[in-house]
Amino acid sequence: MFGSAFVTAGGQIYVWLPGLVCLLALAELLWHSRRLVLAFALGHIGATLIVAVGLAAAIQFGWLPISVARASDVGISYGAVAVLGALTAAIPARWHPAWIGWWLAISLLVVVASGEDFTAAGHTIA
Repeated sequence: MFGSAFVTAGGQIYVWLPGLVCLLALAELLWHSRRLVLAFALGHIGATLIVAVGLAAAIQFGWLPISVARASDVGISYGAVAVLGALTAAIPARWHPAWIGWWLAISLLVVVASGEDFTAAGHTIA
């Protein structure tokens, strides 16, 4: 759980790392370190545990093959998405519905485009 909250070498890190740095810098400016770490940790741990319970149930009911239990799910994306969601409080209240609707629509599109991968579901949960 702890090791999965850090940047891994997988994927094209140079594509998404600048956006991650900007996201975390903005959250740091608004909340300072303690609140940023709390939002990141709760989102990362919470989404990971919910996905794990969902996967265990799906395997138990025979909806997914047992091989899914050995799938690797590491990286900082659940925590980053949780921080992004928590930033909803930083925008004007009149923009909240549009902001939330936009990100939920993007999340659902990612779930559909990825073939309903469990990591996409974890991002939506976060």
